[in-house]
Amino acid sequence: MECHWSDTAAPTGLPAPLPQSAAYATALTALGRRVIHARLTDSGRDLAQAQLILRSAGRLGTLAYLPRGPVWAQPPSPAQQRTTLHLLRHTLPALGPVALIANAETPYQDTAHHTLGHSALITPQHIATLDLRPDDDTRLATQNPKWRNHLRAAGRKGLRIMNAPLPPDPDHWLLRAEAKQRSIRRYANLPLSLPLTLSRLAPHQTRIFTAWVGETPIAAMLFLLHPPQASYHIGWTGPQGRAASAHHLLLWHASLWLRSKKITGLDLGTLETDINPGLARFKIGSGATARPLGHTWLDAPLVTPLGRLLRPARRLKCGGGATIS
Repeated sequence: MECHWSDTAAPTGLPAPLPQSAAYATALTALGRRVIHARLTDSGRDLAQAQLILRSAGRLGTLAYLPRGPVWAQPPSPAQQRTTLHLLRHTLPALGPVALIANAETPYQDTAHHTLGHSALITPQHIATLDLRPDDDTRLATQNPKWRNHLRAAGRKGLRIMNAPLPPDPDHWLLRAEAKQRSIRRYANLPLSLPLTLSRLAPHQTRIFTAWVGETPIAAMLFLLHPPQASYHIGWTGPQGRAASAHHLLLWHASLWLRSKKITGLDLGTLETDINPGLARFKIGSGATARPLGHTWLDAPLVTPLGRLLRPARRLKCGGGATIS
């Protein structure tokens, strides 16, 4: 297996999560981050791609971050996964020793990290994904009945639903509302400079859906497009929007529009049932499927060799409920 490195990503058309997309790399590069791309091949055949974010640690070397990757062309064998993870750290063109932090996309990938002696840093999260391929009637049938009733009620409220690319305006009302919301609720998310930068460099890869009553916006949802998938990014609603179930109607309209643009799947983000159970119920009620990601892992000099020595004594519970030993 060979690993080919480049500062620019070659389009592959593979379904990839937002952190492994070209849109994400474009925005981060414009914000001054160094993003590097790996193409994994075997006898000239493409196997996988990976997008890493690099940060210098001075004399200590380089810290590489692999969010939700690699992205595979076909389901990999355990040996292919182990070889790929080894190559990503040991062939990375960077100065000094390299420490790799990787978010495993699936619990299946945890096995390769564990076998290689990597250290688990963070337990898995669950995300909600909405399949946009079925027809409207099928998708309506998969919704929770209470969610579907809210959608139908919202459709009778006379709300005006509009959509457009996000304007490259740092003072846009949705960005200001999101910043205020983060300050009050004290939650973290990707910086607002990311969608703003993307709206300037690739406006067609942003889409804001807004519910209006007269000339007043009462709710909005922003999506980032990375075909053939898209990701929900931020949203806001006020008392009038909540009373009208505006977000139910916005998500339904957004799903219809995205499917018309050949988007096949929508990532609704993490499910935080302990911190925000209402939002988790909203996502799952829409017909989305909950699935676990893998752990967050550290592969670093000195640490990983010790992990291999200790591996037989360690047991790891995966996001899917299985145990690796």
